[in-house]
Amino acid sequence: MGHQCAIPFRISGGMLARYAKEPSGAAEWGAPKTPPTLSVDSARGGGTMERPTRRPKSNSERGKEFRAKRKKHEAELEAAVYRLRAHIAEMEMTRTVYERKALQARHNDTGSLPRLIREYFSMFRFGLRNADLPMGNKRSLLSSEAALHKIKRQELFLHQIIDNDAVVGEKLGPSASIAQWRSYTIAHGSLRHELERMEAFGTAEEPIVVVYSSIYVRISRDTFKYMFPKALQREDIVQRFVHRDVVYRAVFRFHFTPEGRIAFEGADIGIIDGLREAGFSAEEIAELMEHTVVTSQSMIPDIEADDSVEASPLDRTAAVQSPKKLSVGFLLSHDDEEQPEHDERVVEVP
Repeated sequence: MGHQCAIPFRISGGMLARYAKEPSGAAEWGAPKTPPTLSVDSARGGGTMERPTRRPKSNSERGKEFRAKRKKHEAELEAAVYRLRAHIAEMEMTRTVYERKALQARHNDTGSLPRLIREYFSMFRFGLRNADLPMGNKRSLLSSEAALHKIKRQELFLHQIIDNDAVVGEKLGPSASIAQWRSYTIAHGSLRHELERMEAFGTAEEPIVVVYSSIYVRISRDTFKYMFPKALQREDIVQRFVHRDVVYRAVFRFHFTPEGRIAFEGADIGIIDGLREAGFSAEEIAELMEHTVVTSQSMIPDIEADDSVEASPLDRTAAVQSPKKLSVGFLLSHDDEEQPEHDERVVEVP
């Protein structure tokens, strides 16, 4: 009993095999094991931490989150709708202001100047007759006295709206416009002027109105007399064109003074295009145009007065009254007003 006895310890082959499979770091007794959330490399400082498993949300938590997101989205939509309504109200107010300004602008499509030009073309839709044939070559529902009154009213209208120094083609003053309307009217068997469209542009200080129109005419012997006088010697040409209906496409351009009167009146009347659209060949048109006296600005020159062309009503009045009776100031004044005695530019009516 005084000495210790050695107890034999046996290790089986299975135990040796199991310990041989374990890593060397864990072969010793009591060595700590690697935590389950760390890899072996991370234990040595060379790896990354694995994301811990997130606890799943309950149905109640998911419902609260959904309602919060929906409420936030509704608030954002309401704010966007409010901003949009405010922007629309501002734009409508701006549009109203511009519409009021546009209505007050005289060179606007609905302004005073386009309305004046519309009235102009409405009054001269069938041209301007001559004083000796106030009803034209055809029978009219108007009496001779009523027709003469209409002619005088047309002439007075042009004297009122066209400035004395206005440029009308190659001439000056309202008398030049009167002469052209009368020349084109009596140069055709019939004439009807239809306004197609109108454009107004430019600035308030320099407004411009452009009119696109169609002039429906019938060629007669007077057409050759006024527009192609040398062709009267060629009866074959006359017979080829006479009594044919033609449509002239025309463009009129108007400039205005600060007072709203016409300062420039230009016309581009497509005679050649009208003849071509009427079915005439290029050779026939070229042969006719060799004898034309119509200028490049579509003006018919004055011809010498003869027995078939009499003076206008204003010319007859001028023969028995003082020259100042033809002035624009007199035409715009009342009959009972006294006209001041001063030098005044007199506009003669052709």
